[in-house]
Amino acid sequence: ALRVQWGGHSCWAINTYWPSTSPSDRANFARHTLTPFLTSLPHSLPILVCGDFNFTSNPSLDRRPYNDHTASGDRAS
Repeated sequence: ALRVQWGGHSCWAINTYWPSTSPSDRANFARHTLTPFLTSLPHSLPILVCGDFNFTSNPSLDRRPYNDHTASGDRAS
């Protein structure tokens, strides 16, 4: 955790990398790792949690294998 002061405000900034293996692994990370860590911080400041949550709103689209046909819309012209 990093205490950040910006624009006259202070907060805790936390960078996280969540498991990409399964929803239950992410839930376990949140429950057994992140929550105890966050509750150990002084609660006098807001907490900003950032990072890679390994969450997708459309897993079948996001986890589609890369190929030239599916990636053509991602290329810069």
